[in-house]
Amino acid sequence: MLAYRSPSNSPSSVTIKSEFLANYKHRGVSPQSSSPPISPGGSDHSDHHNHYRGDIGGPGLPHNHHQSSQHNHHRQHRQQQQQHHHNRNHHPYRPPSSTSSVGGGGDRESRCSTTTPADRPPSADSPGCRTPSPPATPTAGAANNSQTSHNSHKKNGKISAKSEPNPCAELLKGKCNCPELERVECRLENKDLWDRFHELGTEMIITKTGRRMFPTVRCSFAGIELDARYVALMDIVPVDVKRYRYAYHRSSWLVAGKADAPAPIRLYMHPDAPFTGEQLRKQVVSFEKTKLTNNEMDKSGHIVLNSMHKYQPRVHLVKLRPDYHYNGNTPVISNIEYQQYRTYVFPETQFIAVTAYQNQLITKLKIDSNPFAKGFRDSSRLTDLERYEM
Repeated sequence: MLAYRSPSNSPSSVTIKSEFLANYKHRGVSPQSSSPPISPGGSDHSDHHNHYRGDIGGPGLPHNHHQSSQHNHHRQHRQQQQQHHHNRNHHPYRPPSSTSSVGGGGDRESRCSTTTPADRPPSADSPGCRTPSPPATPTAGAANNSQTSHNSHKKNGKISAKSEPNPCAELLKGKCNCPELERVECRLENKDLWDRFHELGTEMIITKTGRRMFPTVRCSFAGIELDARYVALMDIVPVDVKRYRYAYHRSSWLVAGKADAPAPIRLYMHPDAPFTGEQLRKQVVSFEKTKLTNNEMDKSGHIVLNSMHKYQPRVHLVKLRPDYHYNGNTPVISNIEYQQYRTYVFPETQFIAVTAYQNQLITKLKIDSNPFAKGFRDSSRLTDLERYEM
């Protein structure tokens, strides 16, 4: 490094200081000036590597530039790192610059420069170097749509999918296309028993060969014409398009997914049909011989259902036309839409088809209520707890 020394390379401090001051006086520069000293040769290299330091070796004395510049370099580097770390953690909000745009090119530090609290107070909710675009003012229609969408997707603090309409809803409603049948009322005779099962969640066993229903659908009619002839039918339709499973730890049925493809709906005609008005008014129509199966290839006339699906029985009353001809004593009706009919729906008769009972309370209630389950009520086949309860 270039230093102000005498040719003998061993000058005293007084000689160095005198030559140093003479050099500044010769060039018209005051020692108190903040400008760096200029070497006698006027070299740019010397100007770059020589600095005036008044705090080392007395006022106006030169110093070792390599050590001081390296020290200053490390100190500045540490300060820059500390400042950069502070800006990343505690950077206040920055308004958009007129010369730069969000996501565009340019120097990142120019868009993330430090701003004093006097320029803009920091905000706890403001992101670091992110310049949000001004929000667009929504119209009245857009605001209403947004609020409606928000309310439809959020309920009780939980995000839920928008409910879809039930494609089976129309099948669960009563229908009538005959004015004379609008006066006919249908009553579910064993409604109390159905209500007891409905509170627990009615289950019906289905097998490949077919299993009878219990409770059975037993109904009576009032307001019919005595000289007319009627046919009573029953079918079972799906309640929804869902598949269910039984949660034993909660003792309840839960939705397990989408329903399987349903089998074609079959009509079960009462074997004593047709009825005269006089007969139908005096007796109770019982569909106790109806059988449920899960065999899609069944050819016995049983009603085909899917296991773990919910179903709704329906009762249809068809009034035969006076000119209706049928073979023998049993009319053939494959589609009631071509007949004069009325449909009756009792929601308490809904059930879930199963291949084995899931709820033990349903099993016990069926044993206690079914007159054909006498063998199951034998005390030798019950546990101590069940025997005590009985």
